[in-house]
Amino acid sequence: MTTLRPLPRSLDPLPDESIIGYVLRLGHRLGLAPDRVADITGLISGHSRDRMALAKMLTTIDHASMAAFTTATRLTAHEARQLFLEPLMVRYPPAVWATWTKYRAHTQFGSWVFTRSTRYCPQCLTGNDTAIQRDHGGAWRRSWRLPIVFACTTHKRLLEHACPRCATPAHHRSQAYLQRWSSAELHPAQCRATSHRTARPCGAWLTDPRRSSSPLAPHLRRLQDKLVALLNGKPPGIPTSPGETQREPSIYFLDLAMTTYLIRATWPVSGQLLRNTEEIAIVDDVLGPADGRLQSNYPGRTNPAPRRAMSKLHRLHCTPPLETLPCALLLSAADELLQHDSTEQLVARFRPIAAVAEDKLDVVTGHARFLCSPRLVDAIAEIRNLPTRRSATPSAISSLGTGHSARE
Repeated sequence: MTTLRPLPRSLDPLPDESIIGYVLRLGHRLGLAPDRVADITGLISGHSRDRMALAKMLTTIDHASMAAFTTATRLTAHEARQLFLEPLMVRYPPAVWATWTKYRAHTQFGSWVFTRSTRYCPQCLTGNDTAIQRDHGGAWRRSWRLPIVFACTTHKRLLEHACPRCATPAHHRSQAYLQRWSSAELHPAQCRATSHRTARPCGAWLTDPRRSSSPLAPHLRRLQDKLVALLNGKPPGIPTSPGETQREPSIYFLDLAMTTYLIRATWPVSGQLLRNTEEIAIVDDVLGPADGRLQSNYPGRTNPAPRRAMSKLHRLHCTPPLETLPCALLLSAADELLQHDSTEQLVARFRPIAAVAEDKLDVVTGHARFLCSPRLVDAIAEIRNLPTRRSATPSAISSLGTGHSARE
C-alpha cells in the first residue's frame, strides 16, 4: 500500500459515529465526494469492490488500511477503531457475522445488522450548536445499524428509517456503496436516493424539525434502555435470560434474535405473544404483506416449493423489520418470553408456536445449539421430544474472532 500523507484538515469523531457517517462529514468539510475520501484515507484498499464492500467497511478494515487511515485522518488507533462495528462483537456477535458467509447464509443471525440501509434520529443528525456540527451535521451512529436499537434514548423518540419525501430507506444501497457515493453535492444529512427517471438525487433534509414521532410507550422505553445498557457493557441489573438475573450480553442477544425469528416465522399464530390487538395490527401491517407477496408466488412445501423459494422465505423470516415500531414490538414480545424463570414456563409459552411450526424449531436444536443459551435450547428440545443439551458458553462465542475462515 502506498504511504498516505495526513490530510490538510480532519475531524474528531463524534460519539458512536459510524465510519460511513464520518466519511460523509469529512468529505463535506473537504469538499470531496465520499468515494474520494475513502480512497485518500486508505479505506477502499482494505476491501474489494464487490457487493459486500460497504458491509465489510462498516465492520472493520485490515491492519494496513487502519494504519493508513489513522495517518491520513490523524486519529488515534482507538478513535479509528470505534468507528467500526467490530468492537461491539464481544457483546453483540452479529455485529461482524453479517459479512461472514457461514453465519449470513446458515444461521438466523446474519441479518441482525442493517447493511443495506440504516435508521436515524432527525434531531441527532441536526447536531448541536458547535460550528463543526452546524456546518456538517451530527453523527450517523453505528448503533442505528443494529435492529436492537429502535429508539433514541437522548430525544425519547422512535428512530426513523426512510426519507420523508421519497420514502426510500436512509442510506439505501443496491450495489456496493451508497447512492451518490461519487458526488460531493449533498450535505451528510440529505437524502441520497436517486431517481431512475431524472438521475437526480432526492436531496430532502432528514433533519426536518416539523417531523414528529409518536410517544415511546413505557415498556418500549424500558426495553431500549436495557438493550443499550447491555450493548455498552453496562448491565442494567435486571433479568436478561430465562431463570437468571444476569447473563453474558452476547448470549442474551443471540437468544433474543432466535426468539424473534421464531415469532416472525410463525406469524400470525405467534401474535398471541403480543400485548394487545393494537400491537398485533401494527406488526401485521408489515409482516402480513411481506409474507403474502412471497408465499403467493410459492405455495409452500405442500406443493412442493422450489428450494430457492424456501430459502427466500427463510431469509425473510431471519431479517428483522427495518420499520422501528413493528421491530420494537417483536423484540418486546421476545424479551418478555425470555423472562420466564423456568424451563417449564418457557415450554408452556412455546407450545402454541410449536403446534404450527415444528420445522422452524429445528434450527434451535440444530446448529444454533452452539450459540443460544442452554435453557432456550433445552426448552425447545423438550417441546420437540429431543434430548436436552447444554452447549452455549461465552468462551465459545468469543472464540469466533474476526479472522474466522468463514469471512468472505
